[in-house]
Amino acid sequence: MKSTLIILLTFTFISCKQKEVEQKTIIQSLQNIKNKTDIRDCKCYNELKEKTIKIFTFSDNNSISICGYEENNEYFEFGIFDCKSKKLISGYDAIQTCELKFENDKLQIIELNKLPTNDKWEWNNVKVAEEIITIKNNSIISLGVKPLKVETKISEKTQTEFLNSLETEKYKKFDTEEVLARLEILSIIGNERAKKKLLSIENDKNYELDGAYMEQYRSAIASIKWREKKL
Repeated sequence: MKSTLIILLTFTFISCKQKEVEQKTIIQSLQNIKNKTDIRDCKCYNELKEKTIKIFTFSDNNSISICGYEENNEYFEFGIFDCKSKKLISGYDAIQTCELKFENDKLQIIELNKLPTNDKWEWNNVKVAEEIITIKNNSIISLGVKPLKVETKISEKTQTEFLNSLETEKYKKFDTEEVLARLEILSIIGNERAKKKLLSIENDKNYELDGAYMEQYRSAIASIKWREKKL
């Protein structure tokens, strides 16, 4: 009789544990369904008309949506939204082009700037800044934007020859866009002479900075001053 009671109690305990496991499984399944629904509903907020072009989900089931424009895996004029709070985490304007890389619960946003990078002054994408978006205490946060170290293959000889040419009639063979781009990249890699020339070129009678040139000039100045504060 005693052994029979023990068997019954054991069976009852096992049954209860099975039901508990089943309940947890059901709850987890419902939670997963809810999370999937949240992802499907994740969209652009702040009354933006752009469509969601990308969604990234972290290991804690938090998600972010990328709203804006993408072409050839490059993103521009876009915002990053928290799908849960519906708040804007970060954003980039139309003149900023970025690459996105998501791994290990981190979204890496790398800002690109097309500038000359070698002795032939060929233009290439230069990685100039980085922002990391990640999770902390079940919330999505940005670690802020920081400048990246920029390296080029422009020799000191080529740099000096170009800067010398700007002090002679040879400056006329370069268009303004090219001059501004070369001065910007040389300033970024630490050429003080180029930086001084760039900062003063607005008052140089040899150049008329209007329209697109003025926009390029102001963008270059803003970028250099920002890098100086951050580095």
